[in-house]
Formats: sequence, C-alpha cells, structure tokens
Amino acid sequence: MTVGLLTTGVVVATTLAAPAQAAWTPTVRWHGAVTQACKKPLDNGKVRVRVRVNNTHGTDRAAGGLNRVRANGQPGNAWTYTRTVRPGAVSNAVTLDFQRGSRVWLIVGSQVGITGERAYGLGALDRC
Repeated sequence: MTVGLLTTGVVVATTLAAPAQAAWTPTVRWHGAVTQACKKPLDNGKVRVRVRVNNTHGTDRAAGGLNRVRANGQPGNAWTYTRTVRPGAVSNAVTLDFQRGSRVWLIVGSQVGITGERAYGLGALDRC
C-alpha cells in the first residue's frame, strides 16, 4: 500500500513538473545556446510573444531576439533583443505583441551578430 502511494506521488510530481518545462518552445540554436519562445493571448485580440536565450549548455556568450515578419517574408523593423549572457546562464525574457495569425522572426546571436534565424507561425509556439 505504501509503495502504491509513493509510486502515485512520483507520477503526480512528474506530471505536474512537465508543463513548466513545456512552456518554452526551443527554436534557433548556436554553439549550445537556444532561443526559446512562448506566447500569451491578450484581451485586445493580440498575442504577446516572450523570448529568452537559454545558454546553460552554450560554449560562447549569446543573445536572442525577435521581430515581426513582413508580408514579403522578411524581418520587419521591430527588433527586440535579450541581454547577452555567458555560458551556463539564461537571459531575461523580452516581449513583443503580434496580431493573431502573424509570424515571428526568431534569432540567436553572438557578440558580433546574428548566427541563426528563422520565421515561425505563432501556432508553433507553446503557451506561456
């Protein structure tokens, strides 16, 4: 009986821990750093996208960022960046608001520039 309760407790703990990890969608990568994003619907019909760079497995200083995607598929002019973090660290999160159905341009970079980039539909991002 005690074993059953302990097993149930472990299963419940594992189940509850998973959503916290799933809130960040891993996107572009560079030298072990990964830009992570998530979305939150807003009351005004827009969607707020949060981005951070997780450099816990990185080998170089890295930063992340986001932008809107124009109708021609190219990045817009609303660049928003995280701070640059050393290997072993996770940056602060930055945000940018989007119209529903938009696409977000996500980047990862070094101190000298963008090293990885890709456009994502908002539907590809986990909810925050």
